[in-house]
Amino acid sequence: MGHGSSRQREQQILQTVERSSSTGVVPLVKMNLESIPPGIVSNGEKIKSMDLSQNKFPCIPPSIKGFTSLKLLKAHDNKTRLLPQEMGDLSKLETLELSHNLLHILPPSFNQLLALKVLDLSHNKLEVFPAEILSLSKLNTLNVSGNSLKSLPSGMEALEALIELNANDNAIVKIDASLGSAPALVTLRLERNQLREDDIPVEILQSSKVSHLQLEGNPIDMKKLQGKAGYDQYLERYTATERKKD
Repeated sequence: MGHGSSRQREQQILQTVERSSSTGVVPLVKMNLESIPPGIVSNGEKIKSMDLSQNKFPCIPPSIKGFTSLKLLKAHDNKTRLLPQEMGDLSKLETLELSHNLLHILPPSFNQLLALKVLDLSHNKLEVFPAEILSLSKLNTLNVSGNSLKSLPSGMEALEALIELNANDNAIVKIDASLGSAPALVTLRLERNQLREDDIPVEILQSSKVSHLQLEGNPIDMKKLQGKAGYDQYLERYTATERKKD
């Protein structure tokens, strides 16, 4: 980075610091940052929205704990490998976007993000569905597409506000029947996994609220799936939802 662009970046950061205390908004996209500028940290309690995307954060810094009013945090495309325990202090956080990073686990404190409604963990390095997510009872949109997940675990019914789950482009071969008991789940995206017709729980077809089940790109025999118990009930829900659009 040249001296001119470096000075321009520093000036931009300074302006952001000056504005942040009054606006509560911090846009720090594509600034080659490896840490949160001290001036922003000192205003932490006033910040409600922060975008740290397209920087170079190998780890979201522990100083994040000071941002106690934060409702929106974007930190995608950072090559981030770790999240600090201090993430759990963001008790007002409603939207968290962490796509296109290198995360393979979440910190135990992640289960304290009880205000979280939207979570995007797509295109990371997750091989196991993080158990911490199962405590997020207000979560309504979850995107874990583009990881290396092999299963969706038991306990999914605890996600009582979940409306949409995107698990496309993983390596999923097993779905626990508890997902069929997630009381608000309507859209379930499972495209391009390794599922066969017998891997789709009857509970999802028969007794769930799922009306959009997307399975394209799996080694599924559709005739066998359509003959499976509960498929007619699923089709009724799907048809009813499509009619509402007309």
